[in-house]
Amino acid sequence: MNFKVEIAARAERNLDEIITYLTNEWSVKVKDRYLFILTEKLNLISQNPSLYPVSIKSETFADVLSLSIQLYIIGFKKQQIEIVTIVAEIPKN
Repeated sequence: MNFKVEIAARAERNLDEIITYLTNEWSVKVKDRYLFILTEKLNLISQNPSLYPVSIKSETFADVLSLSIQLYIIGFKKQQIEIVTIVAEIPKN
């Protein structure tokens, strides 16, 4: 059973900034790879959100770390997961 993944406005803004940065400072290929990995993680989360540990910073969040992609999730209710923010630690080009 898959959970529905909702992406909050803050996470969408962060993702737009990350995509713009990757495209402008790196390349379309790097941006596409980032989006591919992010999509894989979102699919995995929707299938089994309990794979990811509760955040050390806050018990209401789970951290999903992969290749410098960090997603913050608020709880799993009614078959729904909310991604509240997306953070990318990308080295400067």
